[in-house]
Amino acid sequence: MTAVIVAAGRGSRLMNHHPKTMMNLDDRSILEHIVTNLKQAGVTKFVIVLGYQARMLQDFLLANDYFGLQVQTVYNPDWQRGNGISVLCAEELVGRQPFILSMSDHIVSPTAVRRVLQAKDERNLL
Repeated sequence: MTAVIVAAGRGSRLMNHHPKTMMNLDDRSILEHIVTNLKQAGVTKFVIVLGYQARMLQDFLLANDYFGLQVQTVYNPDWQRGNGISVLCAEELVGRQPFILSMSDHIVSPTAVRRVLQAKDERNLL
């Protein structure tokens, strides 16, 4: 299963100088919490959509060896237009296969993600 993580926005309500997904929570970045939980739920491939401060976030991912996971990044040049545009940017890497969508600042438990992945309906929302 693939996860698309939208990390393109500015996150201005929290901080302005770097992406909030890089902030630490309990000695790990928010993004690391998210990918770890998704991996524990069965996700094996990650597509992270970059936008605002893309180079900073890309360098952060490289410095952390992509958390030891299979991660691809894609850049959204129109990141100011919203999350829907970011999801469309991921289409070339995901294709028409099912995927789970995550925002880069929403930490969801592995149990909740597993419930979504195991649901019988094709379209699920958490």
